[in-house]
Amino acid sequence: MDQPAVDERLRAQFEQLRVTAALDGFSQAFPGARLAILVSDARGVMRFARWRGLSGAYRTAVDGHSFWPQNDPAPRPVVVRDLDSDLEMAPFREVARAARRLRYDLLVLTHRLGLRGRGGTP
Repeated sequence: MDQPAVDERLRAQFEQLRVTAALDGFSQAFPGARLAILVSDARGVMRFARWRGLSGAYRTAVDGHSFWPQNDPAPRPVVVRDLDSDLEMAPFREVARAARRLRYDLLVLTHRLGLRGRGGTP
């Protein structure tokens, strides 16, 4: 294996370790909560990297959605306290209800100059 391929593989493994550590930290802060870490892919689309307690139907429905533009230099946390009154959640209401997810607390993970991903109790 050539050096660039080795470097890329090591970067990917390190990224997985960081994501797992972040999810473990959220699990300690929110015991028993359903949790997820989403990370921007190469095209800037939010994708599930790690999760606990989320159904496949829920993950499929919200995969790719982000509350923040990719180039936001200072994204702020989002709290959805009422699923019915939040307009941005309208496309996800049915799957959220089926998963009994009526409240969302989304934290922002940034890296250098902007949005890197999100985590919390989706």
